[in-house]
Amino acid sequence: MTPQVADPARMRAWLDAERSNLTDLCVFAAGHERPEHAMRLAEMLYRYLEAGYHSEALVVHTNGLRAARQIGDRDGEARALTNLGAVHRLLGRYGSAAARLRQSLRLHRDRSDRHGEARALSHLGIVEDRLGDTDAAIGYLEQALARYRELDDRHGTAAVLTNLGTVQSQAGDYAEAPTRWRRGERCSANSAIAPERRAR
Repeated sequence: MTPQVADPARMRAWLDAERSNLTDLCVFAAGHERPEHAMRLAEMLYRYLEAGYHSEALVVHTNGLRAARQIGDRDGEARALTNLGAVHRLLGRYGSAAARLRQSLRLHRDRSDRHGEARALSHLGIVEDRLGDTDAAIGYLEQALARYRELDDRHGTAAVLTNLGTVQSQAGDYAEAPTRWRRGERCSANSAIAPERRAR
């Protein structure tokens, strides 16, 4: 029996206690003809696992992707690839991250999923920065920024502006970087999201 979601501390404590079981449940569901359950569980656990449980996240999202492909759910496959790419990035596996994110970007564009496209572009921008290709990083992040603005997604806009500022600062563009950061901070304040110098 789970605690009320309205109590974040209790919910996190429950997730901490059940993390191993939830990971095993996702694997079981994907392997025992319950692909929809595996996909839903993987997506629900994304934010929680992203916060530091990357080994479990790799297992969960690998099985989420497996489940989506089992039933030919292209939207689910695109989301799982984005999540899996993000996990590989957090693990420092930038080549693997880029490959999965490019696959997800193609699928999101094929499905005209602008939010999914924005997420994939944002993660790709960070990955290219880690790989040392500043121009590619800025190009992806600028595309992500345009998509988030089209969607009026202030959270996404703030995160991308923050990352753009960081990349441009590292590239020596000290005139533009502070402008990006200030705009990101204003956007964060307007959406009641605390700003960070490097968004996830």
